[in-house]
Amino acid sequence: MQFTILTKPDHDKTEVRKRFVDGVEDKDHFKFSSEWWPSKLTLDLSELYHIYRRPGEVIPGLIDNPRAILAFGHPEKSGVCSHKAEGWSCAPADILVLDGDGIDYPDGYSDATLIADPHSTIEAVLASIGLAGIRCMVVLSSKAGMAGKFRAHIFVELAKHYRLEDLNALLKEWSKELPWVDPIMSAAHTLTSCRPWLEHEHLPERVFLFDGMCPTLDTPEARGMVELLKMPSRGKPGQVYRLNEDRIRNDEWVTRECWNFVLNCKRRHMTEDETIEALRAEFARIPAPRSAWKKMRKPMKDAVTGERLDEELGDARRMYRDMHGGKAKTYGEPAYQEPTTTLDDATREMRKAVLSQVDREGVFLNKVSLGVGKTHEIVDYATRDDRKVLILAPNHERCVEIVERLEAARHKRMDELMDAYGAMSVIENDGWVFRPWETWKGRSADGMCDRLDVVNEALRAGVSLFKDVCGFPIGDNDAGPRCPHFSRCAYARQVMEFWRNNWVVPVQMISHLSRLAGEADLIIIDEGCVDELARQKSVNLEELMAPRSDRLNELSRRAYRDLMDGERRMTREEIEEALSLDLELRHVPEVTPDMPDDEIVERCAPGDFRPGCVSIWKGLLAEMDGGCNYIHVFYFEEEVDRKKVGRWVAEVSWRVEPKLLSQVETVLLFDATPNITALRAHFPELEVAEFEAPAQNTHVVQCYDTSGSRASILNPFDKSKDLKKWTQAEAGYKKKREQVAALLRAQPGYTVAVVPKDYREAMEAEHTFERVVFAHYGKVQGQDRWEFPDGTKLHGAEIDNLFLIGRYAPMPYVMESEARKHHCDEDAVTKMGGWYREVPVELADGVAGVMPVHDDPRVDAVFKAVWRDTQMQAFGRGRSVRRESRLRVFILHNMPLEVSVAEVVPASVMMRRVGDVTLLSEVEVDRVFGFGGRNTREVKKRCVVTHKYWREEGQKRPYECAVADGADVDRAMRDVGAVRWEAVR
Repeated sequence: MQFTILTKPDHDKTEVRKRFVDGVEDKDHFKFSSEWWPSKLTLDLSELYHIYRRPGEVIPGLIDNPRAILAFGHPEKSGVCSHKAEGWSCAPADILVLDGDGIDYPDGYSDATLIADPHSTIEAVLASIGLAGIRCMVVLSSKAGMAGKFRAHIFVELAKHYRLEDLNALLKEWSKELPWVDPIMSAAHTLTSCRPWLEHEHLPERVFLFDGMCPTLDTPEARGMVELLKMPSRGKPGQVYRLNEDRIRNDEWVTRECWNFVLNCKRRHMTEDETIEALRAEFARIPAPRSAWKKMRKPMKDAVTGERLDEELGDARRMYRDMHGGKAKTYGEPAYQEPTTTLDDATREMRKAVLSQVDREGVFLNKVSLGVGKTHEIVDYATRDDRKVLILAPNHERCVEIVERLEAARHKRMDELMDAYGAMSVIENDGWVFRPWETWKGRSADGMCDRLDVVNEALRAGVSLFKDVCGFPIGDNDAGPRCPHFSRCAYARQVMEFWRNNWVVPVQMISHLSRLAGEADLIIIDEGCVDELARQKSVNLEELMAPRSDRLNELSRRAYRDLMDGERRMTREEIEEALSLDLELRHVPEVTPDMPDDEIVERCAPGDFRPGCVSIWKGLLAEMDGGCNYIHVFYFEEEVDRKKVGRWVAEVSWRVEPKLLSQVETVLLFDATPNITALRAHFPELEVAEFEAPAQNTHVVQCYDTSGSRASILNPFDKSKDLKKWTQAEAGYKKKREQVAALLRAQPGYTVAVVPKDYREAMEAEHTFERVVFAHYGKVQGQDRWEFPDGTKLHGAEIDNLFLIGRYAPMPYVMESEARKHHCDEDAVTKMGGWYREVPVELADGVAGVMPVHDDPRVDAVFKAVWRDTQMQAFGRGRSVRRESRLRVFILHNMPLEVSVAEVVPASVMMRRVGDVTLLSEVEVDRVFGFGGRNTREVKKRCVVTHKYWREEGQKRPYECAVADGADVDRAMRDVGAVRWEAVR
């Protein structure tokens, strides 16, 4: 491996040895020189060990030489050199250096044993960190034996050579699990100086060599990872990066946010001092809390003179010097690759699987790519054979759409039978195929029930709605009282005549024991059932302190103390007794359907019964049977009348029995974005089959320097709380919305924009469009019909452009709460704290996107379903697997999705896009968008001009543009109004 020993010139007599006075480092005693004499060496571990010690030689070893240090790599120039990263390089290395900065001693070892028996202590430490039997050299640090933890550089000899980039990426991964590991392998990095200056040396031997095998490392490249270029998430060309105020106020994020800031400044060719002053101004603007200033303090010296600099923001100076030309590289997962199967293959395999599943018992999940045709398969199967099928859909709108398709298929099937047999009498009259399909509507649907207030109160009080509120006949008893509206009630008629129809029902009925499934041969669920399989209730812990009977008061107070302390001291018998006493307070009123509404509501008053306490008792009992997620206690704070009010809350979770599914032997689930982890918690024997198809005629363009956070697109300030700040910020955000509106209007053809709901409301309130329609995340699942303001109606496969703008990631604690519902009987859910771990994933062309990931795979599965999969549902609105015409998809954030990205561009380039063309002439940009023309010169540095065009005959100077690869150039040019064009060679 390449090393360089740096020694001081004769004219510089300053010592570099550290001095300790009473165990405290005297930092003013030494300073580093700006000039060094390099001795370039290529050493193996044994040679390096000898260089460190050199026992008995005239020239002292590194450990005893106060005027020499060891550094990685070689300076590129000969002669006297400066000790800075610029101008240094390092070849692939066969030695890995671990910076053991604070390793916990194993049991039985300490600083005292290190001083008394260093060899045995070091061997024990190496074994505790997985390096037993590995060939390595240990160089104890200057504070070894005085820090309370083990501190040393550990040089591990490797079986072959590795690039430093691979080793640093590996060390960065290790540092997530081992906080003492620091990725330090970079050219010119100082490895060690000599032993400290101590009046009484307690460790006369500080370098140790251990024999053993040389390991082979599992590098990022070996694991299929690729080298990526990290991009700042904010900051336009020519503008200073704006710090995220929330991150600066969160200690976990200060360093990362400042790194992004410094990186942006270095890319703008700002000097070190200019960068520090810009960061100081940003800290003052926020203003940054004292903890942020403290975190960024670091002793630093002038890179030229060696003089001590102001420690304030010194860590930012260190970041600036560690960056190589403003390029931040990392390793991450490669970009998404389209499946190699075809649409016909996926359709054929899905049909084959379904035919196999319907003849077996169990729950079967078919994971189908968006647009492959799962709904078509459901409709085809439900109307193909004389078989009773009950279909569940995620919402009422989806039910209506499926019923329309089922009815069309049923009539087609009946026509085929008539053509085959010639007369209706020949056909089985009671066949399921002759029953019309209808959508099941609940009592709360429009026009279904006229006594909803009564129904809600009776349901809360535990009254039987079927018998005591509606008055449905039970068995042969048809003489009882009935609701005054029964004879004209649409809901009652639906129930009484349910046998006349085949039904598509909302998935919310999955927990009901309904006669609808009594005659079904199988149940088919079209997406979105997992959320209905678990429930959660938040209970104010103060409910346990409400005055009741003496015995119940005693038990409740003990439960309150247990929940607050995080311990469980009550016995099962005591909890069961408390539950029984609480249930006795529940008064189930006697009501009849013919009673006046007011009387029923009055009789259903809750009295002393507290359902929240019952939930707590049930949760405590469930915990005793195993599981750590039934009850989660936390402190909830909210603002009331501009004052913060807090309370302790018990979050009680439980699973819901899918009673509807228990009435049949076969259940088929179809979903494009299922939460398989949660489904397996409810159906342990779940069988999963996947069917994928590639996108066709789809061109995806994604921004790499914009995030999907709310603050990136909408005013983060609350108008009611801070009108001044809201007003100051709103002008900028309104201008951003105007720019996005101009971008949407500029697109040729018809555009669907999927955005957050509040952003949609703001855009629709401020702007009007003719060929643009908005939808919001979470409400586009299954939608395939779009009606535009100009009256045009199109299917998803017919739209021209699809925009995905913003997507707020929910806080980790929200996702952890959701995961507890599904996994309540399992090990405790892991908490992440402030934010998710951000994993680099390639967008395209070696550019990294940011993928938020939760450390608990159960929570991450929920997060994926709530956040990432809703974006995939939005992407599916373009029906990319069934495209005949070209679809352009524009993703205005840097979060990786499971789509193949053709272009990855900065926002400045995206905002000059017209279909497949990027405008690169100032006049044209201003004409089309009304802004941005003056920055065209800067934008052209990021693009390659492919064509020039003329918009009118006789135009002297042509306009320039860049046409996307694979685009129809003639059509693209006509889209920008060109009358003549030619390629640029």
